[in-house]
Amino acid sequence: MTNEEIIGMVQAKFPGIYPDDKVGILLGSLNKMSPLIKFGLEEYLKNGSNLDINLLGYSINELTTKHGMNPFAAYLTLDWIVRDPEKATASLKKGHDFVKPSNI
Repeated sequence: MTNEEIIGMVQAKFPGIYPDDKVGILLGSLNKMSPLIKFGLEEYLKNGSNLDINLLGYSINELTTKHGMNPFAAYLTLDWIVRDPEKATASLKKGHDFVKPSNI
């Protein structure tokens, strides 16, 4: 799956949260994403199932249910944990903000 296909599917699944003017940011995130995390994201987008990936106690389920993230944000967060585990886990332990889409 190409990055453009992934972005299209993410925008379709989460309309208003990832608008066209943010595509460059999404593309940058996808370009540097760990292959395992990207594969998991593709599986989620294709068939709605999540791989059982657990990094330092964080999983898609944990991030979506306990941290209020949508699945795409959870995959980006798991990728952040892969790339910079100390900063990512410190940030997760501090808490998080909820972002409301502009179209709601």
